[in-house]
Amino acid sequence: MESNDKRGRRVLGLIVVAGLVLAVWFCGTHYFVITDTTTTTLKKERFSLLPLVIDLRDWGLRDLAEHPDLVLLFLRQGKGHPLPGGGVAKALLERGEVGVQRLRELVDSGVQSFQELDERYDVSGRLKAGADRLREGARRLDEEYQIRERLEETLVRLRVLQEDYRQGRLSARAG
Repeated sequence: MESNDKRGRRVLGLIVVAGLVLAVWFCGTHYFVITDTTTTTLKKERFSLLPLVIDLRDWGLRDLAEHPDLVLLFLRQGKGHPLPGGGVAKALLERGEVGVQRLRELVDSGVQSFQELDERYDVSGRLKAGADRLREGARRLDEEYQIRERLEETLVRLRVLQEDYRQGRLSARAG
């Protein structure tokens, strides 16, 4: 019969081995993505131990054009936010292969930065105009359906109910 000491070491060894297997599996199925502001993970399409880390801190337009599969992987997983270029790159690359081809053409034509791309095609202006249209639509809906006033009335009612609940004054009907 085994002593408790040997059994404990065997269990500890199994835990360590299981932890190592789990760590290798995770590293083989995920990238660690580093940006200027955050670190996140991205699921790999297939198991591979390398590369393990994707450093986006120095990426520019050319990098996006040179790594379309990786960029499309970000977008398919809904994790396009760490990609450089913000809405400009995302808008192009969400079009899939057509967008990737267009990005390559832009880089080959001499566009060197997101700022130059924005200046050439007024992407920021178009995005701002779209946001303004959305705000105006929301304002008209609010006016038509008095959404803001209804929400404020509902919040007041909820606060009164909350206070009544705290004071023990809720009736069986209100509960």
